[in-house]
Amino acid sequence: MQKEIWKVIDDFPSYEVSDKGRVRNKKTGHILSPVPDKDGYFRVHLGKDIVTKRIHRLVAVAFIPNVENKSQVNHINGDKMDNRASNLEWCSSLENNTHALNTGLRNVSRRVKIVETGEIFNSIRECAKFINAKEQN
Repeated sequence: MQKEIWKVIDDFPSYEVSDKGRVRNKKTGHILSPVPDKDGYFRVHLGKDIVTKRIHRLVAVAFIPNVENKSQVNHINGDKMDNRASNLEWCSSLENNTHALNTGLRNVSRRVKIVETGEIFNSIRECAKFINAKEQN
């Protein structure tokens, strides 16, 4: 098993982040408890003024070179709670969305309602099939 590597967090020199996705108080060694946010990403509270930061971004900034200056961090295996550096990569918004669609993390289907009848369908495709079938009868 590889040794955990710790690096000081930019703008928060009292804290460190590890390549395993953990955050600790540098002075006390206390590991901070991550809390999931509304989108399912783990976050921690840092500093006297209590600033909230998502752990995957802290890990990426500390351990993954961003030579193309990409704006987002992708979880390669799709698990938002797996913040190991080996599971993260910098990406563009398009790359992140494409990854989510290709891996089934995001569904393109949107519910559709026919206003006149009140019928609801799980996708435009499903609704179109229904309408076409109805018109052929």
